[in-house]
Amino acid sequence: MCFMQDLKKKLINSFGSRDTEFDLVGFPIGNSSELLDVLNNHWSEEELERMEDIQMTRDELERIPLFIRNLPNLEALNLAFNKISEVGKSDLASPLLTDLDLRENPLTHFEIESSVLSKLQAIILSKHRLSEFPETIAELSNVIRVRMEKGRIEKVRFKPGGLTKLRSIDLSFNRIGSLDDSNIDALVSLERLDLSTNGLLGLPEEIGDLSKLEYLVAEGNQLEFLPKAIGNLKRLSHLNLSANLISELPIEISGCTELGLLNLNSNMLTSLPESIGNMKELGLLYLEENQFVDIPDVLSKLPELGELKLSGNPIGSVASWVYDYSGLHLFLCECPINLEQIEESLVGMKKAKNVTVYLSGCPVESQKDQLPEIPGLTFSFEPMD
Repeated sequence: MCFMQDLKKKLINSFGSRDTEFDLVGFPIGNSSELLDVLNNHWSEEELERMEDIQMTRDELERIPLFIRNLPNLEALNLAFNKISEVGKSDLASPLLTDLDLRENPLTHFEIESSVLSKLQAIILSKHRLSEFPETIAELSNVIRVRMEKGRIEKVRFKPGGLTKLRSIDLSFNRIGSLDDSNIDALVSLERLDLSTNGLLGLPEEIGDLSKLEYLVAEGNQLEFLPKAIGNLKRLSHLNLSANLISELPIEISGCTELGLLNLNSNMLTSLPESIGNMKELGLLYLEENQFVDIPDVLSKLPELGELKLSGNPIGSVASWVYDYSGLHLFLCECPINLEQIEESLVGMKKAKNVTVYLSGCPVESQKDQLPEIPGLTFSFEPMD
């Protein structure tokens, strides 16, 4: 009884100063018919028609309540952190709905009427249990952002003519092994793509058709190579391919002329193509835990390089050109570099250009007090996070 009184009081005060918003968070409503009747019968038809924003998170809902299914002016619906397992076509029919948040629901079925919900712009279904990318989402034309990370998706197939305004999609932490036949090139407006931790064996050549792509993350997969078409991504500024099995980069990667950050940590690289020297905007290059035995000389051609990470490689010496690289932060932690090799690289060196070399975990650390002092050059042995 106390709970019912609290709920009724909450309903009475739910509109506050704006009668277009409804906030009912943290009430264990579940599927109790009595409680749902209170919700369904609380407002007049006129009041229901004014609702634009509904927040019903952590209410133990197992289905979408009847009273919100056909609200004509509803624009934002947040039903996150509930127990909803299915969404059918009749469950959502609000023609002005733009934002839908169903994150952390055990969804196994998701089907909406794309013709009715044509104004949807943002869909969040994070931590779901869907095995395929919903066909009815692929048909939407005005969606800008989709988040479906941390699920069970194995198959993705987009539709030509659908999702033409999509700018960002997060499919990380699913089970997508292949993007072959995915029609990924249909996402003509895509700017951000996250495919992390899926078990992908490769990226399709069609990814090079995403001419507006700026941010691509595919870390934690099983990629052994990159498609040559990667070089067609002229707007790409951020590329994270860490924790894969890549042993060689295609020379075409130099076509990514706007790339500012390239993360290739934890791969199997032993060298870099000479063409990488043409990537004039590259400022952050991460090559930790690969198989480099020396610092690639081609990197001396990168005018914007400010941070070069090579820790955890079997590199035994420092190339002398790095000391002339103004403002460079060079990370060589856990590399087999000793005092003699450092001294050899500094022969004839009178002044560096504000360069910092990080050497924690290297053999030279036990002899750091014997390192020569060079103006503009700092050797750091601070442990790295």
